[in-house]
Amino acid sequence: MNGQGAFLNGQHRGTFKVPPLIEERSERGGFSMRWWRRMGVIVLLVASGVYSFIAGVADVEAGGPLLVNTQGVPFVWRRSRIPYTPDRGRLGALTNEQAINLVARAFQVWEDVTLSRVRFRQDGRLGFDVTERNVLAFLNQVIGECQSGRECTSPIIFDTNGRIIDALLGTGASRTVLGFAGPTVFRTDGVYLQARAVLNGRFPPSDLLGTAVHEFGHYIGLDHTQLNAAAAFDSTSRNDDQVPTMFPFIVEGAEVLHLDDEVAVSALYPDFREFRERGTISGHILLPDGTGFQGANVIARSVDDPRLVAVSSVSGFLHTGTRNGPDFGSDDPELLGFYELPGLPPGRYTVEIEQIRFDFTGGSSVGPLDPPAELPGPPEFYSAEEESSTDDPDHRAEIELMPGDRIEDVDIILNVDRRLSTVRGGARRIVKKMIFNWRSAFSPDRLSFSPTER
Repeated sequence: MNGQGAFLNGQHRGTFKVPPLIEERSERGGFSMRWWRRMGVIVLLVASGVYSFIAGVADVEAGGPLLVNTQGVPFVWRRSRIPYTPDRGRLGALTNEQAINLVARAFQVWEDVTLSRVRFRQDGRLGFDVTERNVLAFLNQVIGECQSGRECTSPIIFDTNGRIIDALLGTGASRTVLGFAGPTVFRTDGVYLQARAVLNGRFPPSDLLGTAVHEFGHYIGLDHTQLNAAAAFDSTSRNDDQVPTMFPFIVEGAEVLHLDDEVAVSALYPDFREFRERGTISGHILLPDGTGFQGANVIARSVDDPRLVAVSSVSGFLHTGTRNGPDFGSDDPELLGFYELPGLPPGRYTVEIEQIRFDFTGGSSVGPLDPPAELPGPPEFYSAEEESSTDDPDHRAEIELMPGDRIEDVDIILNVDRRLSTVRGGARRIVKKMIFNWRSAFSPDRLSFSPTER
């Protein structure tokens, strides 16, 4: 295989829509669905769970980049313009031309990020209309060709009526799955060579644009974020502009990127002329004995605009996690609790840590651990010279950032609650029930490809 690896996900990084029979829950408990009902849809974005790698390797996710190599370097596309080749069929109510235009609009959202150099190129169209009857053979063919060093076609498949998704994921899946996307072939040194996406035409185009923007984030190598989860799960849509597009759930306005999304893509594909004018805060999340803690969500917030000017990372995002094998992530102990928050506009910031939600597992995961690690103490802020394992967790130091500043060693020492029994990557789980068991929608045995060439 000439140093190349390839994978197809059993639990796809996809977009889900909840059937309309869901009852609204009380605002006093559980999730309030009122804001979803105003949209007319209830959508869940699901990340990859367990990939079935054709090359026999395993998956890793790190809060920010989707894959990290053994040197701790995120995987990226190395082409000046990331290619995609759209299908020739309809996408539900959309003609082929309208569907291609929707795809172009979704890619353009990422291309418009001024801090990033990411660019895209349409490579013609597929030679025929992909349907449920030929999709397996087609995907095997294009993946096999790329693996063998020939042409690497990255298809955008238009599922006209949901039958392709039913064929790949099981009968009835198209009632809840709006689409999925992600890389399919890569080099082990950290370069993506091919990707694919499927969009479901059973749903109206108004549902699909935000979905496509999110899924194309995965296509170019981005993972999920859980920044501003409270705004996503409250009873109003008025603050949904605080929720990033790469949040595991889609909210109203998902086609408009948050600063967190813009920084995520720019960290992988920076426009150095613009990016160098932004500031960076980095450091480690540490246990009292100095050991790095992997799996805390770390957030830098502007003192003046803490919800819209905010960027997140996951501690240990470059380190090997529990969802990956030895082929992904670095085993360098210095990276175990390391975090980095780049792309910050000049201003004053606080840095805080929080628990990654326990219901963000499997397809909805955030970061390199699944299930999430349990914080051994409360959420807390960086407190500068007062930082210790016994400091006031709500005491917050302000960090002044000037253009181009790189502030390092902003370390947070966890206030350990010794009543908790925490095991890295296998912490005691407090499972908050979702509306459905979403893992049942994407079980690993539902999708099995037998490539014609390895």
